[in-house]
Amino acid sequence: HEPSLPSNAYAPIVRRISLLLEKISRSLNKDRYIKEAVLGVIKEFAHIELEDTDIALKDGILYVETTSGRKNEIALKEKEVISNLKNSHNINIVRVLYK
Repeated sequence: HEPSLPSNAYAPIVRRISLLLEKISRSLNKDRYIKEAVLGVIKEFAHIELEDTDIALKDGILYVETTSGRKNEIALKEKEVISNLKNSHNINIVRVLYK
């Protein structure tokens, strides 16, 4: 016969799992916010509407994958886009790479 555990024995484990899930959720929401901000600033300054699958941000490098014409339009406004993202959204981009 195994000893029974009190009903609250699993509470610390459940609490840790809950905190982990909250942390993951905040991280996902932050990534979504950053992508939406980047897309919005590109639209505002370069007048180009991209999909969230057209951009990626990693280690301060913004990767943009779109047509040549759109890349050129964004490149013309690149300094303004980077400046606005830093000043208005606290998103630091050190380089933009076009694919």
